[in-house]
Amino acid sequence: MTAGRDENELISEYLAEKLTAWLDRTKGRTLDAAAKIAGVSKTQLSNLKNGTRGAGMDTIVGLARVFGLTLAEVQAEALRRGSTRAPKTKDQTKRTVVLDPRYPALAEAIELRADVWLPKTQETMASQASHALFDLTVGQWIDQGDRVDAQNRKALPHGRPLDVEDDTPPAGR
Repeated sequence: MTAGRDENELISEYLAEKLTAWLDRTKGRTLDAAAKIAGVSKTQLSNLKNGTRGAGMDTIVGLARVFGLTLAEVQAEALRRGSTRAPKTKDQTKRTVVLDPRYPALAEAIELRADVWLPKTQETMASQASHALFDLTVGQWIDQGDRVDAQNRKALPHGRPLDVEDDTPPAGR
């Protein structure tokens, strides 16, 4: 598990990201609809989505139902995502990605996933905007970025740390 982060925090972050993507994926989906399906209040979901409160067991169970997942699947995916997050170094926090202002949803997606995606993924996503004919939704950019990040991670030698500047294994290892 990621140092300094407990399982509930990881599950809450995962469900908040999943809820955002679910809402963005289909026009007309609302927090009200999700709350009704989940059997929790709209306020609970809003607080989770905005990161102001974590998910209680009733919210976790309800959102698992909304997404068609079991509790075991929610837990496993949240922990898997949490285990791939490396602590930020000073160099990583200084690194910036130049974004085209015509794509605000992409900027929001990169900001939401900054702690998850490799810096190389963030740069790839920013460069993809120049090829896009229109801005996607935040959820669509996140889904696309997650696929790019998975490909970038598969290309890494297993178990080797990354060099902060270029996401490649350090020399001599």
